[in-house]
Amino acid sequence: MLCSILISNYNKSDYIINCINSCINQSYKNIEIIFSDNSSTDDSLKKVYNYKNVKVLNTPRVNNFSATNQIEVLLKAFEHSKGDFIFFLDADDFFELKKIETIINIMLEKNYDFVCDIPKLIFNDKSTKVFKKDNIFKSLKNWPIIFPTSTIACSRAFFLRFRKYLLESNFSQLEIDFRLNVYSDLIEKNRRIIEENLTNYSQVDDGIMSSYKKFDIRWWKKRKQAHNYLEKVHEMNNLSYKKNIDYFITFFINKLFK
Repeated sequence: MLCSILISNYNKSDYIINCINSCINQSYKNIEIIFSDNSSTDDSLKKVYNYKNVKVLNTPRVNNFSATNQIEVLLKAFEHSKGDFIFFLDADDFFELKKIETIINIMLEKNYDFVCDIPKLIFNDKSTKVFKKDNIFKSLKNWPIIFPTSTIACSRAFFLRFRKYLLESNFSQLEIDFRLNVYSDLIEKNRRIIEENLTNYSQVDDGIMSSYKKFDIRWWKKRKQAHNYLEKVHEMNNLSYKKNIDYFITFFINKLFK
């Protein structure tokens, strides 16, 4: 089975070599690597062009929202991919060398369509900790724990089914990992969590989530978009969206600071 690794990048030059090498050196060899750049202004492309076995794409930035740009970059990469299975990877993250072999064997054996592994978080000071798949606030939210983009693998058939639920022209602040996790867990109900640390997830200052300080107004506006996305996805499936306390608090705060 051919596996496509779709790497999204914007100005992550310092991490690119580690990222790409972690793909090239995978124990599973039937892979294609597609590096999809978002018009970086650093020397990202100069570095990646040194790799002969990496397909390089360039996508113009569509707006000032990182989430929207990431989606466009990954859509372009998917359109150029041929793999039966898709692995997503942000350019500042990297895989353990047996990640694809481990995941693909499980997906084929169990007939899984959508799998996440549990990432190891790597901080600027080189300290690490394991991503928490549960927390005390889980019951207050209307959505599942969101596993980061670089932990996600899915079948090509799954992504094609998901495509109409991506709604990339809407919800400008919602990353693709939120949309994928919500659709797989709440709509198809086929998300599987692998209890292994196969992804290294960098906690960088200029990451896609770094501009959202918890409980500031931008954080609440993004949270409102999350609820709006959930409402829309439920509506598309003729399902009722149950509004909880988090929903009402979120909309109250957004109205208060409108």
